[in-house]
Amino acid sequence: MGYYENLKAERSRGVRRHHARWMLGPVSSLNKKIANHLCNRCCAYCGGVDDLTFDHIVAVAVGGLNNQGNILVACRSCNSKKYTKDVDEWLATQPESYQQNYEAYKKRKAIFYAKIDRLRN
Repeated sequence: MGYYENLKAERSRGVRRHHARWMLGPVSSLNKKIANHLCNRCCAYCGGVDDLTFDHIVAVAVGGLNNQGNILVACRSCNSKKYTKDVDEWLATQPESYQQNYEAYKKRKAIFYAKIDRLRN
C-alpha cells in the first residue's frame, strides 16, 4: 500500500473513531470516580501519577463502550501507546511491571464488583 492509500486509511479510522465517541457520549462522572477509585488515582499500566486520562480497555474504535467495566485510568503516554490495541496483546510488549499493575487493578475491580453484587442481593 502506498503513502496516499495509508493516509486515506488513517483518516478513515480517525473518522470512525470520532463518530463512535460522538454516538456514545462522554464518560459519566460516576464512571470516572469508580475508575479513579479502582486505579488508586494512578496509571493502571505503568503506575505513573502524572498526566492521567481515562482509557477504554476495549477501544471505542473497535466496539468498546463507556461502561464502568471498560474504563480505567491511564497516563497519556500509555493510553496513546495502547491506542486501539487489545490490552493483553499490548501488555505482552511492555515491561512485566505493567502486567503486574494491570493484574492488581483487575483484582481490585473483581473485589469491588463482588461487594456491589452482595449489596444488591
